[in-house]
Amino acid sequence: MNPIRVLLVDDHKLFRQGTAAALTTMGGVDVVGEAEDGLAAVELARSLRPDVILMDLSLPGIDGIEATGRIAKESPDSRIVVLTYHDDETRMMAALRAGAKGYLLKTVAPEELWAHVRAAAAGETPISGSLTLRLINALEQRHLLPSDEPEGVALTPRERELVDLVARGHTNREIGKTLFMSESTVKLHLRNLLRKLHLHSRAELIAHAARTGAAVTH
Repeated sequence: MNPIRVLLVDDHKLFRQGTAAALTTMGGVDVVGEAEDGLAAVELARSLRPDVILMDLSLPGIDGIEATGRIAKESPDSRIVVLTYHDDETRMMAALRAGAKGYLLKTVAPEELWAHVRAAAAGETPISGSLTLRLINALEQRHLLPSDEPEGVALTPRERELVDLVARGHTNREIGKTLFMSESTVKLHLRNLLRKLHLHSRAELIAHAARTGAAVTH
C-alpha cells in the first residue's frame, strides 16, 4: 500500500518538523511538503496533490480558512484537516463550511494524530473528542441538525449499527468487513442514511449519533 502523502501547513517551523518526524516515524505516511503561509499552501496543494493537508488557521497572508476554501475548490481530492489551538465553534464551523474534512486540536497525541491522518485519507471526518459537544451545539443553533429523528422516521437495526460504527470512527472499509458488504455498498447505505435523517455530512451524522444516542448498545 502506498504511503499517505501529507502536506503540513503551519507558520512555526519547529512544529512542522516535530509533526513530520512523529508521523513518518510511525510509518505509512510521507510528508511531501511544508508551507508556512496560506498562499504557499494553495500553491503546494496544486502542485503536489497530497492525500491529506494538515492546516493551521493562524497563518500570515491569507489565513487557514481562506486557504482551505481555495484548496477545496482547486484540489478537491486533497482532504483538509484543521490542526489548531483554536477550540471555538465559530472557527470550527467556518473551517468546515470552507471545505475542511476534519478539525483537530494541537493537543492531540502523536499516535492519535497519525490515526486521524489515516482516517481522513480513508474518507472519514476526524473531530477532536472534546469538540464534539460544541459541534453539536453549533449545528443545532444554526438549525443544521434536527433536534430529534425526523418525524415518522425510524432506523432499522442495520442502520443503527451503521451509525454506531461511523460514530466509533470506523472507516468505510472496516464497516464493510464488519457488516459483510463491499465498500461501495457501505457508501451507498451512508448516502441513503444521510438523506433519510435530513443530514448533509458524516460530521453531522457523528454529531447526531452523539446527541441522540442513535447507536447500538454493546
